[in-house]
Amino acid sequence: MEYIATCLFGLEKYLGEEIEALGLEKLDTMDGRITFAGEPIDCARANIQLRTAERVLIKLGSFPATDFTMLFDGTKALPWEDYIGAEDAFPVRGHSIRSALTSIPDCQSIIKKAVVSRLQESYQYERFPETGVKYQIEFFLFKDTVTLMLDTSGDPLHKRGYRPASGGAPLRETLAAAMAINAHLSDDILLWDPFCGSGTILIEAVMLMNRIAPGLDRSFAGEDFACLPAELWEAARNEAEEMIRYDSTFEAWGSDLDTDVLKIAKDNALRAGVLDQIRFFRADAREIYKPEGRKGTILTNPPYGERLLTVEEAEELYRDIGRNFRNFEPWQIYVLTMSETFERSYGARADRVRKLYNGMIPCNLYQYYLPRHAREERAGEKRGGTYHPFDRRPSGEKRDFGEKRDFREKKDFGEKRDFREKKDFGEKRDFREKKDFGEKRDFREKKDFGEKRDFREKKDFGEKRDFHEKRDFGEKRDFREKKDFGEKRDFHEKRDFGEKRDFHEKRDFGEKRDFREKKDFGEKRDFREKKPFDHKPERGGDPRRTQVWREREIPVRYMNPQKKTEENGGEKQD
Repeated sequence: MEYIATCLFGLEKYLGEEIEALGLEKLDTMDGRITFAGEPIDCARANIQLRTAERVLIKLGSFPATDFTMLFDGTKALPWEDYIGAEDAFPVRGHSIRSALTSIPDCQSIIKKAVVSRLQESYQYERFPETGVKYQIEFFLFKDTVTLMLDTSGDPLHKRGYRPASGGAPLRETLAAAMAINAHLSDDILLWDPFCGSGTILIEAVMLMNRIAPGLDRSFAGEDFACLPAELWEAARNEAEEMIRYDSTFEAWGSDLDTDVLKIAKDNALRAGVLDQIRFFRADAREIYKPEGRKGTILTNPPYGERLLTVEEAEELYRDIGRNFRNFEPWQIYVLTMSETFERSYGARADRVRKLYNGMIPCNLYQYYLPRHAREERAGEKRGGTYHPFDRRPSGEKRDFGEKRDFREKKDFGEKRDFREKKDFGEKRDFREKKDFGEKRDFREKKDFGEKRDFREKKDFGEKRDFHEKRDFGEKRDFREKKDFGEKRDFHEKRDFGEKRDFHEKRDFGEKRDFREKKDFGEKRDFREKKPFDHKPERGGDPRRTQVWREREIPVRYMNPQKKTEENGGEKQD
């Protein structure tokens, strides 16, 4: 059988290594999902043991679908009756990326109808009650190719069961596990998270070092599937329990300023069964100091500047911890943040930056390695007997990079040039020598612009007008004088409008007309009769310009009133 394990973007590398560590064969890898082959028991093993996976799904089939007909036919062709019973529920959900079919509700409806049609042929049911086991159908449309799957996980796998409550900015358990895997921890290394929050990074790191499977204390939707019997899940759990290390000496520290969050972290660690290996205490990350004589790693997720702090406060915090963390050398330091300018604020360029996602939030893992001399000392050391499934080569084995080059050897670059030797650039020019630019002009000399005009001279604009002189506008009118508008009318006087009419009296409109009587309009015309035309329009031409209509008699009621008047001798007819 083929299975698909989904994960957060950026964790495909870690998920692929986990699948290979289980002895399973990878078939295909793309963004956020890996396809692998295995037996039915491997489905249970993957659900219980994979730390970076979000879901494990059974792959039923894959086919091209550019329209709804292809989607219906391809879905109906799959053997749904081998998995879904007559009374089982089978809801549909999915995604579409860069495909012709973009409507998710329409795709859900078509797939549902196709599955129902297939099951009706097998069970002879008219309607399905869907009261039994829930089989969640998942579809994934990518570049016009649809993949249909059954979800065996139920709740996402990052829900381990130990964290019912979290802090103000929770970190996905799957991402925290990937950070712990990337740090290559060992029993003699102290892990410290100075921004521990609800303790997710520390709990996942201790579970990794103790080989505690993340899905041991939770249930899965596939446990109710008929194709995955309970014996398989029991065997997978027994295998996971046998792998637990009880002799681990790994130690982790977690500090934070919020005492309420520290209490939540302790409760989470207690539920996960790792509280005895984690020490929680209150401390300010800007003031912590390196413990003497301990090798260690700082693995932390400081505030991003979105939910707990502002962007300016977060950048100031990065500057402070950058100055303080320099005192921890030669420790390794891994910082996960969504800030793109973290290195500038922190004050040091990271040795490596990995792009990751915390849910749908893009972020970067800034990695600061040990100095060169400390790395060479650790190169031949063993990891204290700790099993690490992601080692690329046995610990202590040195790689052969070929012949070692002596950079102290001097190269022959040819004849050495004496830069003190003076070059001959020709006759030396005396820039102090004065040039002859001709007769020197005296800018103080006054120019003759002609007769000077006296702007103070007064102009003659004619006779001066006295605006105080009163003008004669004729006889002055007294607006207070009352006008004679004739006899004043008394509006209270009643007017005689003649005999009062009784509107209740019935009027005689003459003989009553029967509108149901059919009128005689003369001979009936056959409009299907073809009329001859003098000229047919050219193909593609405008019939209004090329078609010549035969003159025909037009009824008077359709004529222009102006023309009608002219034809009647200039007299307008009623």
